[in-house]
This record gives sequence, structure tokens and C-alpha cells, in this order.
Amino acid sequence: MYPKTPTIMRKELILPMFFICILPFLSCKKESVDVKYDIKGVQNIVINRCETKEIAVTIVQTQGTAEQVTLSLEGMPNGTVAAIETQQSLANFTTPISFIVSDSTKMGDYVVTLSATSASCIQTVTFKLSVQDQLSMIVKVYDGTQWTPDLPAGESVTGAMVKLYKDESSLLMKTPSYTAATDSIGKAYLYHVVEGEYLFTIEKGDLSNIVGRTDINGVLKGFVTTGIFQTKSEIISSAQPQALIGQLRYRDFNTDNKITDADRTMYDRVMVYKSMVTEKIIWIGK
Repeated sequence: MYPKTPTIMRKELILPMFFICILPFLSCKKESVDVKYDIKGVQNIVINRCETKEIAVTIVQTQGTAEQVTLSLEGMPNGTVAAIETQQSLANFTTPISFIVSDSTKMGDYVVTLSATSASCIQTVTFKLSVQDQLSMIVKVYDGTQWTPDLPAGESVTGAMVKLYKDESSLLMKTPSYTAATDSIGKAYLYHVVEGEYLFTIEKGDLSNIVGRTDINGVLKGFVTTGIFQTKSEIISSAQPQALIGQLRYRDFNTDNKITDADRTMYDRVMVYKSMVTEKIIWIGK
């Protein structure tokens, strides 16, 4: 008969044997390393409507094994498109992102989020996209037929259409290069007008800045308005026959110090300069 093993001896053997059994498993377990990367090159953007601006964004692996990273944007305003040249690639790559703003995008500040997503990590960064506009021309329009002593300029016109044409051909074809409507206080704002001289007309219903139009060789022509006669001295010093106080003034288009049919035209002219806002006050009538 074998002698019994003391109880205390059995307890002392259990713990070492347990570690011996699990040691192979411990030695095979690998330490996991989180995947991390940085997004560099993101900055706040200020851009005008109808313009495009580009930034270069770099995805840098800082920890773990490189994974496929997909870029995406959230918070873009309506009317604006972001074109990501390389939308997906292994980490450690640089890609241009072009922001294309249309004229339908509302001006303002927008918070945009750029996300870089891989199988085991999502990295985000936010920036401000400020949409502005490059104002080229402001036109204030008055209805000269509404003159009174209390309204020496006439009434402001809402909804008058201001149209700029590059030449007579485009005017005859009714294809303006730029258009704008006057607001509730009679002002029209034109943006991003390329520098140069333009022909322009302003119309609302039967009112226009070209008044007294008549058919001349198959083309409707009239006189260009320049204001309203306010005093008798203005009438006396003018070249306009039979003028009255409160009547629209006409431009001496051919500068011969007379207002005749030779001064009739289809349009007025305006010069727009780069990096300057051209301001005009125009009267319309019949």
C-alpha cells in the first residue's frame, strides 16, 4: 500500500503545473498595436463663388501596419463640389482636393469634416470653408416716371433686370454675359465680371434706360437716360429741346451739343475694372 501524499504537497504542485501548461499559449500571444495616422495640410479656406481652390492633404502613418485609407467630406454647402484626386490608397500618401464653388452657393461660413477611414481606424479633422463673393458692379435703379418734388430721384425699382453684353451681336441675339435683378431697395449686384467695356440695358415691363424708342432701319433705338431735370437752369444749360422739370434727361451720345435722332442707340456703356466696384445710378422710363 502506497503512502498518501500530504495535502500541502499537492497544493504546492498545482500552481507550478498550471503555469507550465499555459506557458506555450502565453509565448504565442502577440501584442496588438493600434493603427494610427495623422491628416496634414488641412486649413481654413476662403473662396469666392464661381471660383476653384485647391489644397494638398497628406495621410501619414504614425503607428501600426499601413492600411487602405478612404477619404470623405461632410458638411459641404449646396452648390459646392469637392474633387478628391486620390480618394483611396495605402496610408502615407498625398492628394490634391479641389473645392469648386458655383454661383448658387450661399455666402457664409461652413464647418466641413474630412474623414480618413481604414479597416481599424477613423481619423477626422474639421476646418472652416468661407464662401464670399467678388463684387464687380452695383446698379441703383429709379423709375423716372414717378418724379415728384418730394421724390426728386423718382421711386426705387424692384425687379428691374440689368443685363451686360459683350458686343452688339450678343445684344441683338439677346445673350447677355451677366444679369442681375434689383432688390427691394432698387439695387442690383453683379459679381465676377471680367474687366472690360460692356453694353448694358435695364428693363422692367415697358420701362427702360433707353427711352422714346423708335424703329430706325429695322432696329429699335432710343435715348440714354442720365437723370431728371430738377431746375430751370438745368434745362437752359442742356442741349435737350422742350425739356421740363421732372422730365428724364437724355445723353448727347455723339457729343455735338444737340439732342437729335443721331443720339439714339440700343444701349448704354459701362467700363468694369479689375479689383474695383463700379457703381452706377440709372433712371428708367418710357
